[in-house]
Amino acid sequence: MATTTTTTATASAPLSPRGRSLQQQQQQQQEKATVTCKPTPSTSSSSSNSNSSTKKRPLPKEPSLTETPYIHSAKIATATSSSSSSSSSNTNTTATTRSSTRPAFDKAQVQHDPKNYMFKLALDSKGNIAALCYLPTRFATLIEFYHTEVPMAYRHLGIGDLLLQRAFEWVEQSNLLVIPSCSFVLRYLKTHYPDRKGGNWNYVVDDEQTGLEKLAHRNSFLDVD
Repeated sequence: MATTTTTTATASAPLSPRGRSLQQQQQQQQEKATVTCKPTPSTSSSSSNSNSSTKKRPLPKEPSLTETPYIHSAKIATATSSSSSSSSSNTNTTATTRSSTRPAFDKAQVQHDPKNYMFKLALDSKGNIAALCYLPTRFATLIEFYHTEVPMAYRHLGIGDLLLQRAFEWVEQSNLLVIPSCSFVLRYLKTHYPDRKGGNWNYVVDDEQTGLEKLAHRNSFLDVD
């Protein structure tokens, strides 16, 4: 019993001022420890975080739709001009190559082959020729130009004209008349003598009957002289 009374008295005895101060210091330390453990919101940090979250780094500026057509049009114009210049240079080069590789022919190269009734021109070493073919008629002074042949690779070089020029020289020298049944011969005459007068037309007749009449007129004119 004495022990219990002593313990209770000790527990309920009032603290001294020094003990109180120590107890207060301990309580303050505990409060500080408790406060530091809790995260304290900071207005400055929260505002900076909000600003940083709302404000983003600006992206690099891209060309607007109104600017791109000018850029593309400039590029397209440059590409078009370069392509047109390259195509024109290629065309000029091709034309120069063709003109330089085209063989040159002359009327003096045309040969008369009376056995085969033709005027011919040798075109290359492979045996290709161009020819104007004619036929005799029932009358010695009347012939027919019925066909002109030029290989496809040698057309549009004036070879047909050379054949006809040489052939009409022979007709004039031989005092003959010609029936031009070949379409190329007719086109040649109409191109060089559109009025159908003078030149080679003086030796041209439509058919044998017209040729006979013209020959009779010619012979009568010669008899008068």
